[in-house]
Amino acid sequence: MLTILCFLFSGWHRRLNHKAIDSFPPFYLLAKLLHDEAVTAVRNAELVSDMKLRRYQRARYATLQGKTFALWKSYREGNLTSTGLLKAFSCLYKPSVSVTDAVE
Repeated sequence: MLTILCFLFSGWHRRLNHKAIDSFPPFYLLAKLLHDEAVTAVRNAELVSDMKLRRYQRARYATLQGKTFALWKSYREGNLTSTGLLKAFSCLYKPSVSVTDAVE
């Protein structure tokens, strides 16, 4: 349940800042925005628990997450050492820019 709550509330401050438009919104506008956000969060929590709301992931990140979970599973089963796990993660999450491109 904690992961669901973290997922639901991640980014709430960005949404509020975007909706408020101003960096220092008036108190009554902020109170209304917070109330609307609370209502939305409760509704989203109900939808998630009813399995009617899903999270959409880009294919690239879904693939990356799948590989990450597979590596963790292999590590837990004892097929991979901690060093091997870290090396595999470093290959997965390495920057896509080559060193020669960064120098130029």
